[in-house]
Formats: sequence, C-alpha cells, structure tokens
Amino acid sequence: MEQSRSRRSSAKIVLTVIAVLAVLCCCGGGAGAFFFFNGATKAAGEATSAFLTDLQAGNLTAAYDRLCDATRSRYEQPSFAEVVNRRKPVSHDVHWGGGYDNSNGRETASITADISYAGGGRDAHTFQLTKDAGTWEICGDPY
Repeated sequence: MEQSRSRRSSAKIVLTVIAVLAVLCCCGGGAGAFFFFNGATKAAGEATSAFLTDLQAGNLTAAYDRLCDATRSRYEQPSFAEVVNRRKPVSHDVHWGGGYDNSNGRETASITADISYAGGGRDAHTFQLTKDAGTWEICGDPY
C-alpha cells in the first residue's frame, strides 16, 4: 500500500510540474509573439502617422513622397492633391498593432487609422505599406 501511494504522489508531482511548464511555455510564446509583431508594426504605424500628419498640415508634397512607386504611378501629384483637398483630414488615431508579413525578404504591413475630416465625418482606413530600402512607404489605396 505504501509503495502505491508513493507512486501516485510522485505521478501527481510530475504531472503538476509538466502542467506548469506547459503554461509557462504558452504564455512565454504568446508574450514573445506580442512583442515581435508590435515591434514589427511599430515603424509601419509611425510611417502611417507621419503620412497623415503631412496631409493634415497641407504638406501634400511630403505626403506624396511617402507613397511607393506603384501607387505614385497610379496617382499623379495634382490628382492626389485634388483627392486630399476634397476631403481634408484634420486628425487621426493610428490603431495599435496591425498586420505584418515578410515573404522572401519583402516586408509588408497593414495599419488601420481612424481619420476625422474637415466638415465632419470620421472613418477607419487600412493602409497597406511596403518596406523599400529600409523605409516604409504607403501603397495601395493611399487615401
């Protein structure tokens, strides 16, 4: 009898240790993923905020310079300015986090921001970004 109680007690201790280690690994992995993706999207979020700040300040040349080549080829600078001036942003709030991908060395991100406009109105816009030569650029539908 004594021996079977000892075995059960040892088994409980081993199972408890395994459970604690499993919980620590899961929590550690979750925290690691949180910090990785937060760090990976932080610079893209800052680039998005800088783009919107340029638009708000009326510095459309600087905002246009933040567009990737593919988007600039779709929007000439005068037509870009026309679109922005029709619905001028007055404030923005970039959401925490976002999406990040690194496929074959090509880094992309998606960042959502709430934008308030002159004359009223507010909406959320998701910006697509591409990293080119170490700089995050706005791609896709810029506005």
